[in-house]
Amino acid sequence: MNSILLKTSKLITIILFVSMLSGCSLLASLLEGNNVIIFGTGTFDDGISQEKRIFKQDEDFLFEAQTSSNFKTTTIHFTLIKDDFGSETIYDDWEVSVDPTWNSLLYEFHLVDEDGEFEPGDYIVRMFKEDFEYVTEGTFTIIE
Repeated sequence: MNSILLKTSKLITIILFVSMLSGCSLLASLLEGNNVIIFGTGTFDDGISQEKRIFKQDEDFLFEAQTSSNFKTTTIHFTLIKDDFGSETIYDDWEVSVDPTWNSLLYEFHLVDEDGEFEPGDYIVRMFKEDFEYVTEGTFTIIE
């Protein structure tokens, strides 16, 4: 009986320790204010209503780029990369004019009627300031 209690106690201690470590890293990330690109569905007027990373070929979607501080530039550069098992190919790149005081940007990223369909696969969107200073990136997947 004592052996079972001891094993259970050790297991609970390990679970709490792992949870604490996970929570600390999550808390640290939140406090650091990491830069992110979030993908999802919704409308430009209402924003992202459902955050997700996997989309069908015929699905419209948005992304929102968020930074921990103001952009401090008037131009943001994005590069879209197709990731084929670690081999990266530039699929597209473009620039967006922004207000230097902004720290987030909602972008109608893919509209099927205007842009056509993506090829199935994994993609990366990288964000740079106008002088090609890396800011952040986000990933998404297209399925048939």
